[in-house]
Amino acid sequence: MARPYGRRHCCLHTDPFNVRVFPNPASEIAEVTFNEVQGAATMEVVDMRGATVMHKVIGTTGNAPAVERIDVSQWDAGVYQVLLTDAKGGRSTRRFIVAH
Repeated sequence: MARPYGRRHCCLHTDPFNVRVFPNPASEIAEVTFNEVQGAATMEVVDMRGATVMHKVIGTTGNAPAVERIDVSQWDAGVYQVLLTDAKGGRSTRRFIVAH
């Protein structure tokens, strides 16, 4: 059976940090959990228009999963995307919903 996008597009979605958002949808606080980050990294949240609504520099987390709590109570309802990027270019993304 032929693959509709060919071999070179088989692995477009990678998640090196295993990012998760709970609860989803969130109304007050969204907890973003992710695996070990070595060195400097950034966490950014963008809305569906591409506007950055949060930007935070995070450091080394060690071996345990890390948790960042985000207050979304004042954000507009809608779909958002959290992006975690490390200094080596590793990147994970996860969409979540804010509903009030």
